Amino acid sequence: MTNSQVTRRRLLGTGAALGAAGLLAACGQAQMAGDAAPMAEEETSEDAQPETMEVVNLVYLSPESPARQEKEVAIFDDFNAENSDIQVEVVGQAGGWGGTYEKVMVSHAGGVPIDFVHNGWLIWDRMWQAGAIVDLTEFFKADKLVPEELFIESSLFEWVFDGVMGGMPISTSADAMAYNKDMFAEAGLEEPPVDVNAKWWNMETFLEYAQKLTNEEQFGFGGSLGGGNAAGETTGTYFGQGPWDDATRTAFIDSPGIIQGLEFWRDVTEVKYHVQPNPDESNELRGGQRMNVFVTGKIGMQVSYINQDTNFNWAVATLPYNGEGPSMSARISNHGLQMGNAETQDATWTVFTWFMSPENAGRFPRTAGHVVSPFQDPAYSEVSQAEFRNQLGIDPKAFVLQAQHTQPHGWGLYKYSAWEEVTALARPRYRQEYQLGQLDTREYATWFQDVITTIMDDYFASRG
Repeated sequence: MTNSQVTRRRLLGTGAALGAAGLLAACGQAQMAGDAAPMAEEETSEDAQPETMEVVNLVYLSPESPARQEKEVAIFDDFNAENSDIQVEVVGQAGGWGGTYEKVMVSHAGGVPIDFVHNGWLIWDRMWQAGAIVDLTEFFKADKLVPEELFIESSLFEWVFDGVMGGMPISTSADAMAYNKDMFAEAGLEEPPVDVNAKWWNMETFLEYAQKLTNEEQFGFGGSLGGGNAAGETTGTYFGQGPWDDATRTAFIDSPGIIQGLEFWRDVTEVKYHVQPNPDESNELRGGQRMNVFVTGKIGMQVSYINQDTNFNWAVATLPYNGEGPSMSARISNHGLQMGNAETQDATWTVFTWFMSPENAGRFPRTAGHVVSPFQDPAYSEVSQAEFRNQLGIDPKAFVLQAQHTQPHGWGLYKYSAWEEVTALARPRYRQEYQLGQLDTREYATWFQDVITTIMDDYFASRG
């Protein structure tokens, strides 16, 4: 640690971890004491020198991306302007989320831990076991902050494990339905609703629409049924069935709801209805460019984030659903800020508390392309929604409505490192055999169920 990198505790000469209010109070008391102290008689004005304030320099790490870092730098520039004794440097890491994770672990092992990091890959149990991150529980308690009163339940679900709070929720990736208004108008179809309780907007209507929107030049559906659907675990959510019960640690891949979902989403491909382009057809629509196929203007509906301007009219609706109650189709994913096991923890916590206001935290979701905040107060999400509306002229309300009812990715499976082993086995078979019609649905579901059960049972047994 350099001389300029000191802990908040050392900077203020106090032994307690302080929040933002405590830090300001301590600074104020120190200044008053300095004003009141008389100068020694032998000290002249020429000898007196202003006290130099030591600055805590923090490194914030996130995946390398010009668009992401531009927004992050703007946010942390504001923090730096308000906190002259703490300065945050934004560092982009090559290799996406995987590269960012590796950088955190390698830096920790090398004795130069990262101060804090944006975690969008979710899995963090290995980071905790290695000592690369710290438990935030005591920081919240010290400042009399109650996470359950601040954040939506699903976000805490992903960031609390065995009583350890491994990160602070900061941004929510939610799925909703983007649709091409021009194609809908030309086909004479009623537009999908922005209403998670609209029962007419179900899987039968979705398939009917997808068929009517498909012809020789275009497709009714683009192919994404939920962010990160690794091996079919997301399919049953459209029929009210999740893949996992975290309380009992039980998988439900071989249940009727997921079997129905697996067959439905395979049928929309060329296996049966062909309302979805295959990879070659998608590449042809893109014209060799790297973009979301929806942006080509030749796709009627797509479950994904669209953060690009287009040359056609489009909008965002909630997702079709065949289960009971409000739509809980697809998934949400709650990104978090994690504190490294460095000597700068108190200063890093000051950054975290700075993000506990709508005007600061509400800006963060747009750095990741999101429009939903994990804070319960709707004022936080409105900040990101307003920016999205101003940028694209599209109302993103459906993302927020969907996030209020949808379950975390994999219904809990994605926060365990064992899930990586599951997907390594299941993803190839799902994509290269099942989706191409080479496996019976029940055969695949039974096999996938056994894979999850065996690997997860071994994982939990190893933890004791």
